[in-house]
Amino acid sequence: MPTVQRVLNFRQNKRNYNSAFAFASFGANIEPPLGRGPYCFRLQGQTYHYASNLHADDPDERRYGQLYILETNEAIQTRANALESANCLVSVFQKINEAMNNNPYAAAYHNMRAIEQQEQERAVIENMPPRQVTMQFIPGPDRRRYNNPTGNEVAALFVGDDGVPPVYRDIVVYPIGLQRHWIAYIPCHHDPMVYPLLFPNGQPGWHIHKYASCGT
Repeated sequence: MPTVQRVLNFRQNKRNYNSAFAFASFGANIEPPLGRGPYCFRLQGQTYHYASNLHADDPDERRYGQLYILETNEAIQTRANALESANCLVSVFQKINEAMNNNPYAAAYHNMRAIEQQEQERAVIENMPPRQVTMQFIPGPDRRRYNNPTGNEVAALFVGDDGVPPVYRDIVVYPIGLQRHWIAYIPCHHDPMVYPLLFPNGQPGWHIHKYASCGT
């Protein structure tokens, strides 16, 4: 397919492409204003975000971070087969996937899956139940200034039955359980997790300590 047609397809379906690669969802009660006039995006009440656990209860319903632990071709095909991707192109999914290679959130999910597999292998050798692996997204403002973050800078992994230290309970990913869970208020993670096409390298989004380049 010519490049021009792929570009046009991407522009027409950019929201669906973004949703296919998102690590979390955005939700709100949208109430457009009555009457005529220019487009207005109006919300009522509080906005909220949901993230998934590492594994889906039903493999046919994998969403969000669950797709990042699959093999590349399987992940692309799963995204392409989703109902909301009916007008999307596999070739565009492949290009976006290449652009996401350096995404630290994708790396964090990969690391969690690798450690989980190590724990499962250890459990078989030692003939004992595997320890639980949990992932905690690190709260707070950007800890870098000039470099893109790595998987270890946006999330910390914990192994053991005690789970995540009680100090940080904002975004926690468990191996399996509820299909999705609510994300508490950590602004610097919201934007790159919900809008990965705008933040392909995982740059932190808005947070209360982020200032403009002019220092105001």
